Amino acid sequence: MINQIKSRANTNELSGASSMIADHAKNSAYPDEKLSKFGGKLESGNTELIKAQKRKRKNDETDAVRDLENKRDDSFKAFSYGTKSATLRADKTIAVDASLIYEVIKRHGVTLYNLADMEQTAVTNSLISELDKPAYQTALKNAGLDASYAEMKERHQTYVLADENKTKSAAEKEVNELVAVAYKKTKTALSHLINYINAINYIEESAELKTLSNSIATVTDKTNAKIRARLNRGKSNGESEEEEEGEE
Repeated sequence: MINQIKSRANTNELSGASSMIADHAKNSAYPDEKLSKFGGKLESGNTELIKAQKRKRKNDETDAVRDLENKRDDSFKAFSYGTKSATLRADKTIAVDASLIYEVIKRHGVTLYNLADMEQTAVTNSLISELDKPAYQTALKNAGLDASYAEMKERHQTYVLADENKTKSAAEKEVNELVAVAYKKTKTALSHLINYINAINYIEESAELKTLSNSIATVTDKTNAKIRARLNRGKSNGESEEEEEGEE
């Protein structure tokens, strides 16, 4: 039984898997006219998807915003790691104030930079709102963390403003629509191909068909594993988060 590609596959994951599966179907020694037609549909849809992806990358004007997002991540890491380091200072006054700040960071997530952009923005807004309170501002200054915090806050706000001001032209909207249409066409063709092979496997006993099925199953299983890993990335929290941070 060949598993379907997960519904949350992104365009790269779907396109990569479809390319390999279309090749397996085209080069299979199993003689079947319908299988060839299903494979042709998949290849056609995937060709459209690849072209749409390339056009989107060429016309995408979000690179500058993405750079600001990366800088936001870096500034949070610098602030978080610096705060944790300060909790170990020999000066107990500094260590106590740093510990007070680090508890707030931990409540919001020491790896919040792994969250999706919108969720990261919401969590960071909450973090800043709390740390802007007078008691924490005093602790930040006493622990020598105020400059690092100010940089993190400034980079976050710069990113948010740029993201809000980002506009999409009619051409960009058209390209996004092309990607969405090609994605659906490819996903549908792939689903039909897999369903067809699973169906004929039920009634046919053929070494060539078994070889094809195993090859495609390997592709779908590996792709689904990548999708799961991507979706699970950054979901660790609590003690596991700190262990990961310490290993870095």
